[in-house]
Amino acid sequence: MKKRILSFVLCVCTLASLLAAVTSAASVNFADVKANDYFSTPVNWAVEKGITVGTSSTAFSPNDTCTRAQILTFMWRAAGSPEPKYPTFYTDIKESDYFYKAALWAQEKAVHVPKDELFRPNTPCTRASTVEYFWRLAGAKIGDVVPFSDVDCGSVLENAVSWAVRYGITQGTGGTAFTPNAVCTRAQIVTFLYRYYVAPSDNSALIDTLIKTVPKREMKLDPPIPEDYRKHPDWYMILTPPAEMSDERLLAEYEYIQKAIADFKERDIYMSDGPYSRELDLWSQIKIRGLED
Repeated sequence: MKKRILSFVLCVCTLASLLAAVTSAASVNFADVKANDYFSTPVNWAVEKGITVGTSSTAFSPNDTCTRAQILTFMWRAAGSPEPKYPTFYTDIKESDYFYKAALWAQEKAVHVPKDELFRPNTPCTRASTVEYFWRLAGAKIGDVVPFSDVDCGSVLENAVSWAVRYGITQGTGGTAFTPNAVCTRAQIVTFLYRYYVAPSDNSALIDTLIKTVPKREMKLDPPIPEDYRKHPDWYMILTPPAEMSDERLLAEYEYIQKAIADFKERDIYMSDGPYSRELDLWSQIKIRGLED
C-alpha cells in the first residue's frame, strides 16, 4: 500500500513539473521572437522572471518603441518591485497607472531625475536615457573614459556610457558611434536588463578599438565647492532628510539651493544630478506640507 501511495505521489510531482515546464515554454513562445534573435534569451529570461509580458499571447513586439514608463517599470520589477516610501511628486500620474510605483521608486533611487513635476510616461526612451538609468541604479560611479565620437566630452552621459561599456551593458551601434538619441525598442531594453543582471557582454575588443581610434579625453568632474557654499553643505552632501526639517529650515534650504543652482548655471559650472535631485526632494516635502505659498 505504501509503495502505491509513494508511486502516486511521484506521478503527481512529475506531472506538476511537466505542466510547469509547458506553461513556462508557452509563456515565451512568441511568433516574433526566433531562437537565433540576439534578444531571444533576454526575452525568455524577462518573461520568466515576470519583468515583462508580451503585447499579446503570441507576440512580444520586439521592435516597438519602449517608453519611459515601460523601461522604469521593467527596472522596478527586476529590482523586486519594492514599495515606494514617499508619495508622488508628479502631477501627471495617478495610483491606477501600471507604472505608478515604478515612477516613485525611480525618483527615490535617483534613477530618473526629473527637471520639473511632470513624469511624461509616454516619452520614448533613448539610448542616452537608458544608459543613464542603469548607471544611476548602479550608484553613478566615476570611472575612466571609454570615448565615443558622438558623446559630448565632459558630459554626464560620457561617464554613464563609459561605465556601461566597461561593464558590458552596451556595445554602441557600430564603429565609434553610440547614437545617444536613437529610441530604444522593447528588445533592446530587455537585452540591457539581461546584461545588467545576468550576463554582461565581453567588450574588451571594443574598448581597445575605441581607445586606439578616438582620442583620449579627460573626464570632467564637479568642481570644488566654492568657499561660500561650504557654510551650507547639506544641499550638496544631502545630510538631512527633508521630512525631518522644520518648516522654516525646509523653506530656507529650498530657497538657498535654487539660488546656488542658478549661480552655478550663470557661471557655466558643470553640476551632476545631485543638486537637482535635492531640490526636487525639498519641493516634494514642501508640497506635502502645503507650504507652496
